[in-house]
Amino acid sequence: MAATVFLTTSNTADASGIATTKANGQIAQLYQSDGSLATRGLAPNTPWAVGQTISLNNQTYYQVSTNEYVAASDVNYVVGNNDNMTVTVKAMSTPIYSDETNWEIGDNDDMVPYGSSYKVNRIVTNQYGFTFYQVSGHGWIEALFLNVQGTPGNVEHISDFNPMKYAGWGELADDCRTMLIEQGADPYLVSQVPDEYLETASTISTLWGQDVGGYYRMVAASYKITY
Repeated sequence: MAATVFLTTSNTADASGIATTKANGQIAQLYQSDGSLATRGLAPNTPWAVGQTISLNNQTYYQVSTNEYVAASDVNYVVGNNDNMTVTVKAMSTPIYSDETNWEIGDNDDMVPYGSSYKVNRIVTNQYGFTFYQVSGHGWIEALFLNVQGTPGNVEHISDFNPMKYAGWGELADDCRTMLIEQGADPYLVSQVPDEYLETASTISTLWGQDVGGYYRMVAASYKITY
């Protein structure tokens, strides 16, 4: 059997680029600079700083370690970083949420207190308008809990990204709709608001200590709930 021949050319690229493996449940295979398979891969939906960009048989690969590269087709690549960004917790306390489990990291004793500051890696917005700041390897805090200092170098949009998706601090969607209708929202319009948005907003409202009126105003700021 004839061996596969890889033709390699390389060009340097600054390491401010971030390659994030796609959130498709698949491991992204790594390759060595000569095109041969490496012995490991990258987990889905994880960010990696890029060193060099190389071309193997006219396909682009990004360097993610000393001699390991990931195919451009397996990642979302963005240029720019958030090195000058700092966030500080402005709520009384807040959990940090994991992008691996979409659940808080640790338990109630692990909530971070008011005034805690973090350097920012990635910033991601989702389809519901929530913005998350990465403060550890897989840890994220939603923007409403934070004071933000600095100018973002890159803000990503990932529609299905929500580390708070399974947070247990708020009400279930049907209970949220009942509360909103009792406050005067139109039943049909409320029925059109996505479950995930209602539950995430409820968690945020609960952690902020808001009453039903505060929750109503939060939802109304994002979705039409009265005629």
